[in-house]
Amino acid sequence: MPGSNFELTRRDLLKAGTASAAGLRSRDYACTLLVALIGQHHAVFFQIGDGSIVVSDVEQESYGHVFWPERGEYENATYFATDRKFAAYLRFESVRRSVVELAMFSDGLQRLALDFQKTMPHEAFFRGVFPPVRKASPENATRLSEHLSNFLGSARVNQRTDDDKTLVLATRLDELKPASAYVHAK
Repeated sequence: MPGSNFELTRRDLLKAGTASAAGLRSRDYACTLLVALIGQHHAVFFQIGDGSIVVSDVEQESYGHVFWPERGEYENATYFATDRKFAAYLRFESVRRSVVELAMFSDGLQRLALDFQKTMPHEAFFRGVFPPVRKASPENATRLSEHLSNFLGSARVNQRTDDDKTLVLATRLDELKPASAYVHAK
């Protein structure tokens, strides 16, 4: 992807990162990347690294993953947007479907949100987190994010993971009241 907007942005980030602080390398800015562009009847996704994107559409009653989390050579290792060979690990999917709910999350939530034995999303997790988002109004989105943050930072969740927990939820199941929530908990 040399010359693409993604490569230019990546190169600018690397340049800014190494120029802004003496002694830091691009690895110090390593991150995974999950992106979803959702239209009325079409969606585009791409991802580098672990974490996952889970969606549901108007034709499915259940949730499905777009990409299963990618691991590097070793357990708890993955690929990053700052890696030299990032393009080799970039996964891309373009689909013609009406996505109505979207969840994107970091690796800290994988064991809660995914069923690794069945290689599919854990239905109970998503059936639990989406109803409050569906009912949310733009006015109470901040309060909803606080509730989700408290849940993700709870002892119950922290007993199952000690990694970062970032969760992005969006729904348009009720087209009259689109809502979304973003939460990052350590």
